[in-house]
Amino acid sequence: PARNGFNWYQYCNGNPMLFIDPDGNASVKMHSPQLIDFLISFDSFSETYYLDPGGIPTIGYGHKIKKGEENLLKVRISKEEAKSMFAKDLQEFERDLNKSLKNYEVNQQQYDALLSMFFNCGPTGAKSTRIWQDFLAGKVTLESFLNSAIRDAKKVVRLGLQRRRYDEWEIWDQGDYVRNENRNIN
Repeated sequence: PARNGFNWYQYCNGNPMLFIDPDGNASVKMHSPQLIDFLISFDSFSETYYLDPGGIPTIGYGHKIKKGEENLLKVRISKEEAKSMFAKDLQEFERDLNKSLKNYEVNQQQYDALLSMFFNCGPTGAKSTRIWQDFLAGKVTLESFLNSAIRDAKKVVRLGLQRRRYDEWEIWDQGDYVRNENRNIN
């Protein structure tokens, strides 16, 4: 912050824990630490690189090793380093979500639930879901989540995706970031 005047954190709506101002023009929301823990719980940790199903070198919690990061092919990383990489990877989705939310107000848990969806489905896929359509109409419900993106690429309903949408609903509605992998969905 500029550190002059009475409010050093005006650049981020007075709340540097929930907002960032990457370019100095407008503050935007950012993910909570609880969301990082929720999202990485879907992936396993690898301290060394491996080839993902598409043959892409990957390390940590699904971090795709990019050009210029070849050193990651030769090292072991800690869980904290992997979490940090994951948070940086998530920023791409945050930029898309923040642009999409420009004219909408959401609280932190609603932001996190939408960001989880953007991360899981991609921004284009997330915007085609019933959750997004109901959000724009101002009427998000549990059914919005359960009827959104519960089919995989082959249009088959997957129990794991239904459970994930239910968990995202609980983030949205109650701020509950705990996964329930044994949930019975009827």
